[in-house]
Amino acid sequence: MEISAADQQEYDLALQMIEHLGFSPMPRATHRGVFGDTTLKMSKQRGNPNWCQPQPPTPCSPVLSAFELQTRKLGLSPDEFVTSEPLKEWARKNKDQKFVPSHLLQAWGFTS
Repeated sequence: MEISAADQQEYDLALQMIEHLGFSPMPRATHRGVFGDTTLKMSKQRGNPNWCQPQPPTPCSPVLSAFELQTRKLGLSPDEFVTSEPLKEWARKNKDQKFVPSHLLQAWGFTS
């Protein structure tokens, strides 16, 4: 089967467009198709080549709750939580949105 010059030119243009889109040539394979024997360009290798080599675990820092951040900001020790007026006021404002230990809510009379 003979390939017309126009068909060959259209095929070459299509291959150039594929290369332009980022599918650079890798190993070439011969393919017998509509336009005769042609050389196909294989797409980029995909996937993670290191999938079987696990990474060492990364240390993660503990996440503090808003209550813990507030107690650190106020410089309170656990013994001072119940007697702290600023912490009590913060808890009154934030008890429905933030975590506040239930024993403190009971001690302050915010729960029944």
